[in-house]
Amino acid sequence: VNARDIGGYRTIDGRTVRTGVVYRADQLNKLTPADLAELSRRQVREIDDLRTVYERALAPDRVPTGAHDNWYDVVGETPLPQLMSSLAGGPEMYRAFITAPGANRAVAAVLRDVIDNGRNGDAVLFHCTAGKDRTGWVAAVLLTLLGVDRDTVVEDYLLSNHYRGADPGDLLG
Repeated sequence: VNARDIGGYRTIDGRTVRTGVVYRADQLNKLTPADLAELSRRQVREIDDLRTVYERALAPDRVPTGAHDNWYDVVGETPLPQLMSSLAGGPEMYRAFITAPGANRAVAAVLRDVIDNGRNGDAVLFHCTAGKDRTGWVAAVLLTLLGVDRDTVVEDYLLSNHYRGADPGDLLG
């Protein structure tokens, strides 16, 4: 529902972010054989899952043949009371993307996968459950590092509401 290439954006210095290198998505447990074949065709060799162990247990990834499935939990190392507060939405959730134990390590791991696979001509797909908050944060960091202007980064982040048909105030992460 919320899968897309994050390439194609113009950077501040007039360049364009390459397409076909990095994809963002929601959970992958419902991928069809046609979806898996399409990811293989697009040379997706790394799947970076940003979800907690609980989310992964409830909805395990379906991964294309030949792809490596990585787990880079953005918020799961947070102590349980704070984790529950974070997953409930609001400012605590967004703060956890930066302050939770392991959060920065998780984002850095995705960035390394993007660099390593981009050199080989392969692609990376990263995702969380809805593909909007944790995934949106990682996409925002990556696009910012690539030199995309802030308004465009915010616009990309908010596109998830459109693709998901989200109601105002939707807190699903």
